[in-house]
Amino acid sequence: MYKNKGLTMFELIFTMLIITIIAVIAIPSIQSMLQTQEAQSIQSNFPLLIKEARNQSLLTRNDTVICGSSNKQTCTGDWSQHVIAFIDNNENGQHDSNEAIFSSDSPNLKYGNLKWKGLGQKPYIRMQSENGLPNGSNGSLIYCGQENIYHRQVILARSGRIDASRDTNRDGIYEQANGQPINCN
Repeated sequence: MYKNKGLTMFELIFTMLIITIIAVIAIPSIQSMLQTQEAQSIQSNFPLLIKEARNQSLLTRNDTVICGSSNKQTCTGDWSQHVIAFIDNNENGQHDSNEAIFSSDSPNLKYGNLKWKGLGQKPYIRMQSENGLPNGSNGSLIYCGQENIYHRQVILARSGRIDASRDTNRDGIYEQANGQPINCN
């Protein structure tokens, strides 16, 4: 006698229900983990780029510039698309065809955006050739996530010191240097 080896309709519906419940529980936590990783990657990668620009300015004895770019060639102020670092021979704050790009990064942001708030509203960071310090380019790179628990900030001081935002009061929200929550407005 032939015996059916398949699932009954009830077993199939029950299995699909269990899979749906697991997915509903797991997807938000996976998305939260990915958002946290994206924010933390900005805090770890950007200081390395600043240090590389500082070293290049001292080695080449030329000013270097870090800026946001939408096309990996010109400084457009769009830090979320690409970030380029180049030797600025003519000190105009723009990448010209005769200037070498020594570093390029594509943050590939999916959950937030990135912006630079610098002294004098300059859309770039300039490192001086004489001492490798930011030339009037101190400020903050701010990552704005979908919720304030994902906001992060990398601070570049006039002295060249690089500091990352922290959750000093342990409430799950990262603060600026003044202790206030990071403002993404």
